[in-house]
Amino acid sequence: MNPASNAPKPRVMICSDSLGASAGHIQASSRLARALADRGCEVLLVSGDEAFAAMKGFDYSGIKCVPRPSLKPAAQPDGTIAKMTPNGKRYEDDVAFQKQRLEKLRTIYDQFAPNTFISEFWPVGKMYLNAEMVPFLQHVHAHNKNQPDKATKTIAYVRDLVVKFGNSKNPGYNAANEQAKVASTLDQYFDAAIVRGDERFTPYEISLGNALAPIKHKLHYAGYPFDANAIEPYKGTPEVVVSVGGSYHGDAKAMIDAAIESRRHAQGDLKYAPWHFYLSPACPVADREAFASHAKEVCAAIHAENPAIPVPDFSFEENGPSFAAHLKTCKAAILRAGLSSAEAAMMGRPSVVVPYVSPADTKEESEQYCRAKAIANKLPFVRLFDAEQLGEAKTLANALNETYAQRHVANHESILGNGHNHAAEAVLSIEQGKQPERLTGRQP
Repeated sequence: MNPASNAPKPRVMICSDSLGASAGHIQASSRLARALADRGCEVLLVSGDEAFAAMKGFDYSGIKCVPRPSLKPAAQPDGTIAKMTPNGKRYEDDVAFQKQRLEKLRTIYDQFAPNTFISEFWPVGKMYLNAEMVPFLQHVHAHNKNQPDKATKTIAYVRDLVVKFGNSKNPGYNAANEQAKVASTLDQYFDAAIVRGDERFTPYEISLGNALAPIKHKLHYAGYPFDANAIEPYKGTPEVVVSVGGSYHGDAKAMIDAAIESRRHAQGDLKYAPWHFYLSPACPVADREAFASHAKEVCAAIHAENPAIPVPDFSFEENGPSFAAHLKTCKAAILRAGLSSAEAAMMGRPSVVVPYVSPADTKEESEQYCRAKAIANKLPFVRLFDAEQLGEAKTLANALNETYAQRHVANHESILGNGHNHAAEAVLSIEQGKQPERLTGRQP
């Protein structure tokens, strides 16, 4: 659906927020922005300066990017992640910084005058942003009341699932109450919510429980924002690909070390394939050097087993645009349970998925664990691997061998992809007051 050539371009403002250089949220937002711009929309994307820097190589032509200071993650003794402002304060305590962000967002909105405003993830996640997002949406609603002929449609572009809202260890925490608050915010401030996920794998009842029912008519499932058909495959020798995602905290180092060590125990077809690691930009130099040393040791040990067979080196690079191409042609993969795990499943790649579970959470409170479980339960070539077993490299290798053995299994469900394009079509439908098309299966 493209706007008529003689009609004014629909103006779409997207607001996304990432912690530091973490690329998951900015990646989803950027793909949606690209799809909208390709459909003739005038697009403005607001996000963190470090998040934009992590998207090197992405095509932002025709998209107005407005960076703002990124919040920085800081691990706490209780296992939670604090959100720190450039002033060195916790976001929740830095009222002056909150006001600065709010005023900047209002100014951008007033100057750009969008037909549609899209909030990426909030209010289903990042509830700490309530301090700026609630008064900002109130500003938008006041504009709509005063100028109904120039009203702005409001859309939440939300992740496939969220299984915990706030800190469940706080006294008086009640999951149903928290779900009801989120559902109420969605209902009060948004015309619609577009889910970047597949209802058959992760229905939003998982996230909002009984609170979903009154607002279910506002939800539209677009699929994961990834188009496997658009990826130019890597032309080199098929590899084993390993990625811990854009963040580098918790057990990320342990996961990389376990993956390196697991090669010793991988079956021959995998052991003698090249192994390609994608590292977070936040990975310290000292850890990179330690990984390289460990990799050299493992290669030497494998070569000593059978000197007649060449052992390709391990290779390491930062997360970037080449990841999808390498993933598309890989023999197998070891991945975090973020967006990349869904991408691998969409491309039919045998994969071992290792969810990150914060020390502050149970497994059932981890969105990565719940996503991995939902995918692994339906797809035989995906294995859920418990992070608590990362110290057992042989067990990780066995999981990799098992999923690789399932690589030719047919007649399984496929995950709905191409979500950024489906979401763009839904945005244009909503902007025109129409009901978006309901999607029930993977679209080419």
